[in-house]
Amino acid sequence: MRGAALRAAVLAAEPGPKDLLTTVERALEALETMADSPMPVPAKAVAQRLGISLGTSYRVLHTLEHSGYVVRLGHGCFGFSGKSASLTRQFQDGLDVVQTFRPALKRLAEEAEEDAYLAILRGGEIAVAEVIEGSKALHVGVLEVGFTRVAHASALGKVLLAARPDDAIDDYLGQRPMVALTPLTLVERREIKDDLRTVRETGVGHDLEEVVLGCCCVAAPVWDPRGAVVGSMGISVPADRWHREGARLTRLCRSAAAQASGVGPARAREGAREVGLRVQPEFATRRS
Repeated sequence: MRGAALRAAVLAAEPGPKDLLTTVERALEALETMADSPMPVPAKAVAQRLGISLGTSYRVLHTLEHSGYVVRLGHGCFGFSGKSASLTRQFQDGLDVVQTFRPALKRLAEEAEEDAYLAILRGGEIAVAEVIEGSKALHVGVLEVGFTRVAHASALGKVLLAARPDDAIDDYLGQRPMVALTPLTLVERREIKDDLRTVRETGVGHDLEEVVLGCCCVAAPVWDPRGAVVGSMGISVPADRWHREGARLTRLCRSAAAQASGVGPARAREGAREVGLRVQPEFATRRS
């Protein structure tokens, strides 16, 4: 399932407010359709994806073109403009942690030969802040910069949720529908909280085909100098490779998170003790 399709499945389960503007929703869905395609997108494809007429599709795209977010490329096709790309850059540039942790994330992607991800807490939401592609063919479209809606199922989100106090976890789970992205996704609050307790005990989070069938992920916490969890770092791998190399890939993930953190043992354990998150030896080493 590609990114926009999976996002649609997630969002469809959430009750929407009554004051939503359909035109704005269509414009955003058009941008998501374009983001899912490696090639320029024709207006006809946008119309089919959104279930609207070709004329309406052109009006949506013309509006986005007038606003500077897309450009007309001929033959009825449209592509992203530099203004659209700047939104992602502005999001990333506003996050000091991305710059600080990028070297360790790049190292993880190179050593694991798989996509590596950094997630953070932003405004109460758990958001993917950076993605570095590995050399393998598997790429999880939904785990892209800025996306926030799969915390209960993703390894990245589980680590950040497990690092929060119990009352904050209850608030988070109570305010959002737990969407079943695959038959293996945990959606019952009790099951999710049991899973988060396991994350606290082991110091790592796992997604075993809970977001995308055939794909497994592992993530480890990233700590700041005060001993607080400020992010999670992880990789996604094909399920068959995970079953063969899961232990090794987990070690790579822990090592990269430790490199990014640079937190001494005392600080890490002090911060972890507040929420019961276990600190593995790999987390408690300083960066060289």
